[in-house]
Amino acid sequence: MPAPTPVAALEQSRDHILAQLAAIGDMRPGSLVHRYMKCSTPSCRCHQEGEDGHGPYFLLVRHVDGKRTSRSLPAADAPTVEAQLAEYQRFRRLTAELVAVSEQLADARLLPHASAARSAGKKSIHVEKSSRIAVPGGG
Repeated sequence: MPAPTPVAALEQSRDHILAQLAAIGDMRPGSLVHRYMKCSTPSCRCHQEGEDGHGPYFLLVRHVDGKRTSRSLPAADAPTVEAQLAEYQRFRRLTAELVAVSEQLADARLLPHASAARSAGKKSIHVEKSSRIAVPGGG
């Protein structure tokens, strides 16, 4: 079997990433924080030496419109929320990989045209890697 072309290999990589993205489950951004707190009763065990306090109490912390928000969670929900947070991190990693592969694929598809133009004696357009094109609704 012949080796795949660079474009075919990049398309295969892109399709693999898209398949993984399609399998993403419930997700949410933020962090799960667990806290221990001391109560206001001085004779309580939480005030003894070496005691962490009451808890753990779980908080879901995230930033919304530049402001930090937190929400209390029942301890029973902590494993589910941890899985959702991990899924969000997986989503972020996969989308970054998809963008990188898509850019490589776009460049690979442009290269044959640039090579053909050079061999025909035409001037080619130099595209800088740092240039950005504004896309409505894009990021």
